[in-house]
Amino acid sequence: MSFQYVVLILSLFQHGVDALSDRADPGTEDVCPVKRSLYKIIWSCVATTIICAWVSVHPNAPPSGYWKGLWRRVKMMIWTIIAPELILAWAVRQWFAAWEIRDTVNGLEEGWFTGLKQTIQGWFRRGTLPGEKCGNAGRVVGLKFLPVLNKWTMTHGHLLAMGGISTVDPSVEDDGQVDPRSPVLTIERYTKTDSEERTRLDRKLRKISEEDIKDRSKGDILSKLIAITQTTWFNLQCVARGQQKLTLTELELVTLALASLNAITYVFWWHKPLGVQVPIRIYFETSAVEKVDVGNTDAESRITASYIFSEFGKRMEFSQYPKGFRETWNEGWSYFLLHLFLVSFLLPLVLVLFSLPVLFALGSVGLLNILKTKPVTQQELDDSSLIAAQIVLTLRKLRYRFTSFIARSSEEWLEEFLDGAATGVAGSFIVLPTLFTILLITTILLLPFFTLLFLVSFIFTAVFGIITTSTVAPNSLHVPSFYAPTTRSNKYSRMVVFAFFGVIFGGLHCIGWNFTYPTTFEQHLWRGSSSAITIIPMIVAPIDYILENYKLDRGFLKVVRLTLDLIMTILLFIYVPARLTLIGQAFALLRKQPQDAFLAVDWNQYIPHLF
Repeated sequence: MSFQYVVLILSLFQHGVDALSDRADPGTEDVCPVKRSLYKIIWSCVATTIICAWVSVHPNAPPSGYWKGLWRRVKMMIWTIIAPELILAWAVRQWFAAWEIRDTVNGLEEGWFTGLKQTIQGWFRRGTLPGEKCGNAGRVVGLKFLPVLNKWTMTHGHLLAMGGISTVDPSVEDDGQVDPRSPVLTIERYTKTDSEERTRLDRKLRKISEEDIKDRSKGDILSKLIAITQTTWFNLQCVARGQQKLTLTELELVTLALASLNAITYVFWWHKPLGVQVPIRIYFETSAVEKVDVGNTDAESRITASYIFSEFGKRMEFSQYPKGFRETWNEGWSYFLLHLFLVSFLLPLVLVLFSLPVLFALGSVGLLNILKTKPVTQQELDDSSLIAAQIVLTLRKLRYRFTSFIARSSEEWLEEFLDGAATGVAGSFIVLPTLFTILLITTILLLPFFTLLFLVSFIFTAVFGIITTSTVAPNSLHVPSFYAPTTRSNKYSRMVVFAFFGVIFGGLHCIGWNFTYPTTFEQHLWRGSSSAITIIPMIVAPIDYILENYKLDRGFLKVVRLTLDLIMTILLFIYVPARLTLIGQAFALLRKQPQDAFLAVDWNQYIPHLF
């Protein structure tokens, strides 16, 4: 967690420099107010945004691989900036899930009242077995209350909800090898185990202490203090500027809205481990693990960078050169020196000629990786009930059908060349450059379509994924990016959070309704965008509640469902561009601000003094 420390040090350094540069001359304190520069405004907002979007967001355990984990973190950072109320809804879903997981593993019935009642009963029960410690939770068996040795906490619940525990086949426990990445343990798998397996699994899970989890977490008291301090300080500055009638820039207003919701998100993630890269492995195999039916997928191509280097290396036949040197050495010094001179002169030319076909082949492989995509599975088609999901899957199917033919034909050409069917100058300097040129032109022509598909897929998949992802593929090695287990609160929690906090988030942007803008168009654009992100959550949340909790699949109800689904899809597609417009305007409007926007807050007004 050194990143936020760097941000804090730079922030403190900047504040110190500004304090020294802004210090007034003796006797002029009442004449020259302290000013702030445009750079200081931008840096303060950027530092707060980084802390809110990068440090305070607690991602799920990522898949294996550094770049995959980094891309998941970057994607989460982007959506924290674009739609922080959706991230808040996800945090609330995980908080409820951690609560129910904790009670389930501890043997308490779901619900805070029942859990509290059983906990109080455990305090007054007697007859504890020898060697046991009576905890605050227990398991009810018949009429007898059996205390639990090590109760689970909210930290344990968050760890399981984020995919931080995986089960390893016990057969590899003592083989001396590194444990393989194994299926992730979810609450669904836990509840599907029978009573005998559940007892054995509980003994394994209770060996995981809260200290072990905190040791894996990258967050500590100092990192949390940094995030809270920076966010609180920024919010206080914005409030003080409003109280002193000083202009607040649009960039500060956008950052204020983000920081306000981030503070609430941080509360719900207070007990969630931060930055867990590798799950805690327990040696246990349950019969509840299901096999994955991958269906008909394309076979993995053997045309890779390593394969190309290997094939071209074989053609060079460097092993014959030592033999040639020995033959010329036996023929005498003159032949040997002549041969050495020719090799030294021709070797750079040979290397250049050798590198050109390799570069064309590697370029073709890179373009093929861009063009190729995975086919749409039948399970994805069956699960796509919303219009937005159907749009994304239709675009993906269209791209796969068009690019799969090009990719398959190009791979066949490369295989024929590398297998020796097209050797020599024609193969190296005609076939490979021609193939590379065709793939490059195809990629350029399809770039607008790829960009549209990426934007539509990124928007719809992320928006719906943040608030609805609650399933994990059978035998999966990790949970999805925005996964939260299904709970009884799902019926109302995400609707209430998205509607209530969405209105607050958009309402903070509406504070700039009567700000001074350089042009009338920019004023109307700000008002329209801020109104959109304020009103859309109030409309989308009830529609989402109706579609999720009521079956509208008969007669006229099908028309109602289709209409509501279409309205929600259009509104969510408008929401993201409106939010991006506000962010872009916040930076663009810095070009022309009133003079009092560069006056710093006079904190002496809030310090009691006599003179």
